[in-house]
Amino acid sequence: MGWHLHDSTNSVTESSSSHRLFVPSALVAEALSVKAALTSAVFYHVSSIIVCSDSKTLVSLLKSQGQDVVLKGVLHDIAMLARTFTSISFVYILRLANVQADSLAKAALVSISASASVIV
Repeated sequence: MGWHLHDSTNSVTESSSSHRLFVPSALVAEALSVKAALTSAVFYHVSSIIVCSDSKTLVSLLKSQGQDVVLKGVLHDIAMLARTFTSISFVYILRLANVQADSLAKAALVSISASASVIV
């Protein structure tokens, strides 16, 4: 997972990544990334936020407050975090427009792969 927080001038104010050993799908990973980014924004006292994601399915679920069996807990956590912002919106963007966050996520994946050990 990788995310960037940008200020109103589009300057990166915080950038981070994380990894999980077992995530059932790319959609779950994207939802966990949104949750982590919102948690970070709360920590930095951000009051208004636009969340951009290259997952059309996730953005649709977040905008409609829809449900998904696999994502139920994460969607609930995101909804609770969203209540702390004065203004929040979820926007679908093309993957090509999300290169920075995608690069962070891939670096986290490489990091976990490099630290994995084989047990025989």
